Amino acid sequence: MHNADHGPSPGNPPNDCETDPQISPLFFFPDAGDYIKVENVIYCIHQGILRAKSVVFNELFETGGEGVSDGKMFQKPIFLPQVTSKEFDNLLTYIYNRWTPPPYKPQDLVDVLRLSALWEIENGTHWAIYHIETLPKGAISAAHRLCLSRQYQIHQWIGPAFRELVKIPLTYLSAEDEAMIGWRTYQVLAKLREALEVERKRAAFAPPPIQTPSFMCNDHTKCVQAWKEEWWKKVGKKMLHPDWTKAMSFRDASAEMLKLELTDMLPDCRKKVKASIEGSGGFQIEDDMINLVIEKLVEENKQL
Repeated sequence: MHNADHGPSPGNPPNDCETDPQISPLFFFPDAGDYIKVENVIYCIHQGILRAKSVVFNELFETGGEGVSDGKMFQKPIFLPQVTSKEFDNLLTYIYNRWTPPPYKPQDLVDVLRLSALWEIENGTHWAIYHIETLPKGAISAAHRLCLSRQYQIHQWIGPAFRELVKIPLTYLSAEDEAMIGWRTYQVLAKLREALEVERKRAAFAPPPIQTPSFMCNDHTKCVQAWKEEWWKKVGKKMLHPDWTKAMSFRDASAEMLKLELTDMLPDCRKKVKASIEGSGGFQIEDDMINLVIEKLVEENKQL
């Protein structure tokens, strides 16, 4: 249910210095008969439309109560606190079906999401989520998407947003990013990054071992050395790149291993190594560690 502290309230807020209100240029229908004030803007809209869309507004008008009748006069509109006129314009644009075809501005969609969640407009929430998910990559930062996922219980956004954050050096995150991520999740992110770095160095230093030599191999020492040299040249060195954004990931290392020619290895050992790489599925440790953290974050999100 909605939070009563954030719902509509009839009448005007106390403000001795308030200037004359402005009439909304977009949503003032004289025949509607229901007046709402947001910041210093007066709207005249249709009660029936609001009631059909919003659980909160339906309850407000259904139960009545002291001051609810104020919304029938321009001089005594229902005042909506903690909302900006721009946000309300964007919500009414959705409610009155005035949106033009996409693309939409990211913040406009976030406005609809926020007010739809606040006033329990289920279709508005679904509409905003759908169109936010169709935005180009980067239109809403990973930190912002993670924040929205917590605020509005959009669990499917946590995984993609967190995976993207794992790839970003912590020094690249702004103070605003850190605030949106939250201290608890930031700690989890930092510890995971450190753990992945340890695993990456360990893997780069020593290639996956050749478990057993081929019975056809008459110089296994040579094959092992060739495997180590090829690994270091094509994979290990790249995994140890000092710039985090350029260091080869476990996922890329898995793909790169399958491309190794290993021409200095004897044919039977080369085939055995290739078969072993293909059968192992490559490095899974990075994905496993990230997925484990994401599962915990989703569970924590569900408890909010």
